[in-house]
Amino acid sequence: MSIEGSANLGSEYGINTSSILGGKDLNVRRTAQKTYALSHPANDLVRVIDRVKHSVVSIRSYRTSEQRIGNPEHIGAGFVIRSQGYILTNQHVIHDTPTIKVNFINGKEVSASPVWMDKERDLCLLKVAGICTAKPLPLGSSQRTKLGEIVISIGNPLGLGHAITTGIISGKKRTIEDGEHIYRDLIQTDCAINPGNSGGPLINLNGEVIAINSFIARDYQRIGFAMGIDGIKKAISKFRFASK
Repeated sequence: MSIEGSANLGSEYGINTSSILGGKDLNVRRTAQKTYALSHPANDLVRVIDRVKHSVVSIRSYRTSEQRIGNPEHIGAGFVIRSQGYILTNQHVIHDTPTIKVNFINGKEVSASPVWMDKERDLCLLKVAGICTAKPLPLGSSQRTKLGEIVISIGNPLGLGHAITTGIISGKKRTIEDGEHIYRDLIQTDCAINPGNSGGPLINLNGEVIAINSFIARDYQRIGFAMGIDGIKKAISKFRFASK
């Protein structure tokens, strides 16, 4: 007979089970429920998101400074990759627009300028104006990822601001040509990647960036693609970051 069953019997027949159990009033069911809640996998996601969200930004780019009154030319996301305010995103989020605004999750808006681009790989490094206290996100490995692995996508869907979705790795080493670019070493995910999510990080449960969300398959649901971080690390290694 379980302890919970004994407690129920004691209540039914008027037995003081607290005296039987050494004067301790045990509620096994409540304790078990609390333990289960603390160990629920969703709490791992919450902890990771709390750790990384301040380093992810939403990006809006404008053709002219006056255009800020209306709609931006392009929207997307990015993340802090090095201290001193270096942000990595997709090049197609920026194109050749001269006015770029970056918003952190705390609502702070700052201007940013491109300091390095690789149009062939669809990559862009931005440098924010002023002081940036957000910590760089650690970079993981896309090669070491596993099919079925849980991942987190953070982006700026439809320009609405920071939004978070979760899913799994559905495929690896995809190659897709879209006319302008040939994307290789893509990770396929069923995370909701919508317009405005481009440039945002795809993160594993260790809080590491394993890919950059880049595009979706049109006319299909929950088929998104992210550029593996291993090739990106090689590409940006050519850029000399300022030490101060």
